[in-house]
Amino acid sequence: MIGKLRGRSITELTDRTLHAMRMVADRRGWLAGAQSPSKVPLPWTPMQCDRKQTRELPQELRASLISRADDVLEGRFPLLGHKALHYGTPVDWQLDPVSGRRGHLDHWSRVPYLDASQVGDHKVTWELNRHQWSLWLAQAWWLTRDPRYAVCAATLIEQWIGANPPKRGMNWTSALELAFRTMAWTHLLPMVADAPGISGSFVQRVATSLHSQVEHLEWNLSTWFSPNTHLTGEALALLVTGIAWPTLPGSTRRRDSGWRILCEQALVQHNPDGSYFEQTTWYQAYSVDFYVQAFTWAQHAGFEIPDGVWNRVHQAALALRAFARPDGTIPLIGDDDGGHLLPLTTFAPADVTDVLSRAALCFRDPALTVPGCAGRWTLAWTGDGDALRRLTILEQAPHSATGRDSRLMRDGGWIVLREAPTAAAARDHHLVFDAGPHGSLSKGHAHADALGVCLAVHGVPIVIDPGTGAYVEPMRSRYRSTGVHATVTVDGLDSSTQATVFRWKTVANTFLLGAARTPRVSWADAWHDGYERLRDPVRHRRTIGRLVRRYWIMLDSLSCAAAHDIVMTLPGGAGTQVTHAPDGRLWSFACDGVTLHAAIDHRLTVHAEVRDISPAYGVEMAAPALVARATIQADTTFCTILGSDDECGPLTLEAGGVRQWRVSHRMGCDTLMAPLGAPLTIEHVTFDGAWLALLTDGSVPACPSHLVACGAGTLVLEDRRITLGADGAIRLCRVGSRWVNEGAD
Repeated sequence: MIGKLRGRSITELTDRTLHAMRMVADRRGWLAGAQSPSKVPLPWTPMQCDRKQTRELPQELRASLISRADDVLEGRFPLLGHKALHYGTPVDWQLDPVSGRRGHLDHWSRVPYLDASQVGDHKVTWELNRHQWSLWLAQAWWLTRDPRYAVCAATLIEQWIGANPPKRGMNWTSALELAFRTMAWTHLLPMVADAPGISGSFVQRVATSLHSQVEHLEWNLSTWFSPNTHLTGEALALLVTGIAWPTLPGSTRRRDSGWRILCEQALVQHNPDGSYFEQTTWYQAYSVDFYVQAFTWAQHAGFEIPDGVWNRVHQAALALRAFARPDGTIPLIGDDDGGHLLPLTTFAPADVTDVLSRAALCFRDPALTVPGCAGRWTLAWTGDGDALRRLTILEQAPHSATGRDSRLMRDGGWIVLREAPTAAAARDHHLVFDAGPHGSLSKGHAHADALGVCLAVHGVPIVIDPGTGAYVEPMRSRYRSTGVHATVTVDGLDSSTQATVFRWKTVANTFLLGAARTPRVSWADAWHDGYERLRDPVRHRRTIGRLVRRYWIMLDSLSCAAAHDIVMTLPGGAGTQVTHAPDGRLWSFACDGVTLHAAIDHRLTVHAEVRDISPAYGVEMAAPALVARATIQADTTFCTILGSDDECGPLTLEAGGVRQWRVSHRMGCDTLMAPLGAPLTIEHVTFDGAWLALLTDGSVPACPSHLVACGAGTLVLEDRRITLGADGAIRLCRVGSRWVNEGAD
């Protein structure tokens, strides 16, 4: 208990004490219930459906939306990664159908919602109780005018209100879940207002329940418990319901409070470079979506959006766009809970095109657009009658490629390296390097993935993050562990050690040494101290280099004094096939017509194995992984070369000396070295920075035509000395007997 109190401010201790006292009083029935509102009109929303735009929906999408609603009519709920969850007939709102366990209608403060042995996976129970499926029924009513859909939505909501009395059971334990549910109801009612069965008495019952929920939410904000997307999602609900339901008691207070919290947290939860502070790409999308929709409501309510808040969220949207591959999906690094604020179109897992479409219109920034993707159709349900046309104009407007270029997010430690923005998306290489801190706050949504990478080639995910699995054991610890990620494991241990499902015993600190992008060369260099806790400390340093239209270089350096077992893993994506050459020296990943070759340091013993990945919450599927092992007894650097078939083609990697290698491929034969701060010399060139490459072409294989040097150090060649800074990158071209600078950063 003393450990939990240590470091708390007086304000926090006071607030927590008052909250605990109120919770006890509430449990004992000493507090009056929410005042029942008088007759309440339909809520107002600026995010209205538009008949003209919904008529333009592609036929395939229309069929998909109606099919999803038909599932709900028949008692099947396609939620998270599950195709059809059955919660019983009538619906058991306390049930987790995956485990078969259910919560009970105890006072909300007595429900052990994080104890999977008692209630199952709370996430699976809560997903149903967000009531976003009611919007699917409303969409089907809108598209077909079949009253069954609206009647079903009203019937299920009536049943929920009857089965979930105020402050009782699982569905009152988390304020964020109340926030999602009340926002779903707020968007639902205008969509079905003219449907048979939607009476004034039904609206009144919804308003009464909603008022109880937002009052409960207001008193139980996640100010100290989970001041992340929990707090901003709750604040958004206060803003939305305060504006949409102005006649409810306290609506003005809640509206103003919600907007104040959102403005404060925008600068707390987003770093200046736009990265989200919990180090998870999916929660980056969540946060951007919350704020874009908050801006929509705030502007209609006449609130002024502070410049600092507007600019910070714009940077967050650009960061999300940088994570996005050509099809609008993102690598799922860190936790992915599979949720959407308003899931009004059908998505592939990890698709953020709905968020980016709304953000592009919000900021009037064409760099945020992802042309031709399904998420754009969310605007038919949440935009004005001109939204889709304005998005099309944005997509066609000339613009800088800020959102689609490489992005070095130094505050968050995210490095996104991709080809020049002028390159066709079909030829893009897209690498995300996790060189940032181990999350923030309690680090609850972090994984032990320090220095992990994800690589998509020509839009196809090849080297991936395996996902989240679930928030309950045994999936939880497995998918958070180091060994399943594209990084290095030492002695079979995690780089950060797990405690409970949302806490850690020790965390790795990661330090970015340098990063840069030039038109022909990209690179990043970082290390972490996660294994320095061992009796013989081990430091892992990873250096990533990209020779554009040639190949990727990955150098893993491990500093130690005693023997250690090292495992480097490259997890493959769904549908990937892994093969190897007869001599076992070259491995290849193949998927959707793309082939990526991997030449791995000869000191590592490599094999392929089948593992589980989790492309969406709660589900698993088999996929291959390359696993490379070695035992080291001193400082060692391993080299891995990754090249696509349409660029360098099949390649070979051979040792050339101390921290030196030769790479042979169809473009020529190159020499690499990794000085890592200690001077090394090759071909009369000396360098002590991060890495250096001498490149040749096929016409003169014995004579290097280009030289690339990256990282802090001094490059000595002929009679010249060139000093590079921490983010230095230089490419020289041989002209006759001289080296000519092609450009430096």
